[in-house]
Amino acid sequence: MTAESTILQGREMAESLMTSTCTIGVTEESVHPVTFETITTVIETHYTGPCRLRFPGSTVSELDAGSQRITDQTAILSIPVGNVTIRTDDGGEILTNPLDPSLVGTKFRISGDHSQTYATARRFPVEITS
Repeated sequence: MTAESTILQGREMAESLMTSTCTIGVTEESVHPVTFETITTVIETHYTGPCRLRFPGSTVSELDAGSQRITDQTAILSIPVGNVTIRTDDGGEILTNPLDPSLVGTKFRISGDHSQTYATARRFPVEITS
């Protein structure tokens, strides 16, 4: 088995876990004039297709000065490997998720890059924004 065939097989397996769909692109924020809510709109779409959102772990730190417990939770968004340019600070939204419909409408911001020689998926750290 060659390295190429192993990677292609790994990509097939990774993509089979991408049961959600999402859209990712350049976003613009505005403030609703009545409710003063921040509205995020995708103004230039870079990607729409299968994805997987997961939270591989979280840590709870000690109490801070305000006696509040701080939780640091990292989310990872996976998309298929392909010729798509995704940049840090691009925004996106989960469009469908048949296995957990409560995730539909979840908005996120790409908070880092992913580059890897033998990648089976493109895995981006994301910040959940809503």
